[in-house]
Amino acid sequence: MPLLTLGLPTTATAAVMIAAFNQYNIPPGPMLFQNEPVLVWTLIASLFIGNALLLALNLPLAPLWAKLLRIPRPYLYAGILFFATLGAYSAGMQILNIGILLLLGALGYMARRFGFPVLPIIVGAIVGLEMERQLRRALQISAGDPAALLSEPLAVVVYSVIVLFLAGLPIVKALLRRFGRGGPTDDPPAGGGTDGTDGFREDGSTVQFDAFGTQATDGSARVIRVIRPKVGRCGR
Repeated sequence: MPLLTLGLPTTATAAVMIAAFNQYNIPPGPMLFQNEPVLVWTLIASLFIGNALLLALNLPLAPLWAKLLRIPRPYLYAGILFFATLGAYSAGMQILNIGILLLLGALGYMARRFGFPVLPIIVGAIVGLEMERQLRRALQISAGDPAALLSEPLAVVVYSVIVLFLAGLPIVKALLRRFGRGGPTDDPPAGGGTDGTDGFREDGSTVQFDAFGTQATDGSARVIRVIRPKVGRCGR
C-alpha cells in the first residue's frame, strides 16, 4: 500500500514493481489512483485472488512442501544456481550477464555472512537511477547550488530524521547490549566469588562456584554460575 499511495519501495518486491512502473511511464504516488484506476484495483483484486489460491494449494500440498526440506542443501543450491544462470544468460544471450550474476551473488553472500542487510542493496540498485535523475533535476533548477536541497523545512526535517536514525540506532543498540542484557549479575554469597572460589552458607557448609562466560545471539555477554554443594562443614 505505501507503494501505491506514496510511491515508497518499502520491500524488495515493491522496488521491482516501481521499476516495472517506470518502464511503462507510470509514476507511482497519490495520483496513481486517479490516473490508473484500473491498474490499481486490478492489483488489489489480485492480492485477494492470490491469497485464495495459496490457501487452496497449501492446505493439500503442505506435506509435499515439507518433504522438500529433506533435500540436501548442495542439491538445492545447485538447482537454484542452474536456473539463475539460465535466466541471466537468456535475458541477453551474453556471458557478461553470467559474470554479473556471480559477482552479485558473491556480494549477497558476503553481506549475509557478515550481517549486512541485503534489502537496502536491492532497493538502491533498482531505485538508485530514479534518485539520481531527480537529484540532477533539482540541481538544474537551482543552477547547481546544493544549498537548495536544504531550503525547505520539510527537507531539513527529513534529512535530520535520516541522520538521527543512522547515527542513533547503533548507539541505542550498544546501550541496550551493555545495560539491558549484559548488566552485572547478582552478588555471590558471602565469602565466595564467581571465579571458582568457595563460599559459606548460613549452616556453615561450603559451596563452590564455577563461573564461565557465554555470549548470546545478540552479542551480549553473560556470566553463568553453577553452584555445587560440597559435603562437610568448616569453621568460619
